[in-house]
Amino acid sequence: MGNYEAKMGFFGVPGAIRTLDPLPRRWESQRFSFYPPFSFRWPLKNQLINTVELPDALNINFAEQGDSSPVPLLLLHGYVDSWYSFELVLPYLPESIHTFALTQRGHGESSRPATGYSVQVLAADLLDFMDKLNLEKAVITGGSSGGITARRFAIDHPERTLGLVLLGSPLSMRDKPGVLELWNSTISKLTDPIDPNFVREFAKAHFRRQYLKSIWIKS
Repeated sequence: MGNYEAKMGFFGVPGAIRTLDPLPRRWESQRFSFYPPFSFRWPLKNQLINTVELPDALNINFAEQGDSSPVPLLLLHGYVDSWYSFELVLPYLPESIHTFALTQRGHGESSRPATGYSVQVLAADLLDFMDKLNLEKAVITGGSSGGITARRFAIDHPERTLGLVLLGSPLSMRDKPGVLELWNSTISKLTDPIDPNFVREFAKAHFRRQYLKSIWIKS
């Protein structure tokens, strides 16, 4: 993908994602309306929200739940999201699975450095996270573009990868002309500070697409 891949860092856009704080709870509740009806289960009793400091003073926010297990499960979200993208899944995972849902750099409540958003760096962050928490090996799960980071990690560190799970993750961005068009027309032109309304509408449009897609599949 050449310069496009290097510049975008597989969706690593510092200016755009550094402004995307966790959605206010008053809007967070509205976001559920974009999902199909479901029977909600409250989070597990031992679910914790924590932050760990990695090298270069990088703080990574994450949710952790489940008992200590020899098979940890790490969940990686996609572009402009956070560990909240797994909040509807976490309650359905048994307590026997030691699960970590990360918020990657530049997103949510994690650190927002001005650089370091290539897929290689994001994969290195995951390795540092595992080292910090003394996780020798783990099953790596990536949702959407988070799957690109998950695959990079598995390629670079097969000895630390117990398994690889990809959730709606594209094989490549090369055959996604819409992504390149969005980059050229909008994202590459963003400057700080970014209009919060743009970020909000961008996220809402994503949720609507996912909701309509689920309705189409079910019908």
